[in-house]
Amino acid sequence: MFSRLSNETKEAKYIADKIIELKSNHDYDDFAVLCRTSFQSNYVQLEFMERHIPFIVVGGIKFIERRHIKDVLAFVKVLYNPNDTIAWHRILTLFQGVGTVTATRLTQAINADNNSFEPLLTPKFAKKSAQLEPL
Repeated sequence: MFSRLSNETKEAKYIADKIIELKSNHDYDDFAVLCRTSFQSNYVQLEFMERHIPFIVVGGIKFIERRHIKDVLAFVKVLYNPNDTIAWHRILTLFQGVGTVTATRLTQAINADNNSFEPLLTPKFAKKSAQLEPL
């Protein structure tokens, strides 16, 4: 089946609708979606995740496993659970000049100070990254 719609969101919804419509006579393994670029597959992947349609990406990385998506999710995780040291570590290493050692020390300081952001403001750590100074 070949189809082209006016935008990527409509295409993704159409594909998911067709799979759900045909699912009664087929297994999910019987379907394949071919995309010219990985960017185009983002919309399809998101639609499949929302509808709980299992999928495998061949030749690329699943949307949720991409580095920049993991970075954004780390911020969300810290807002929800300030004790999440893994998320803190990921966020802190995004700052220029903050490496693994400094991120580990900052994470430990944050946890030791009842999940306070105060350790980020101390000169000891702020001098490690010009990006931390304005905090």
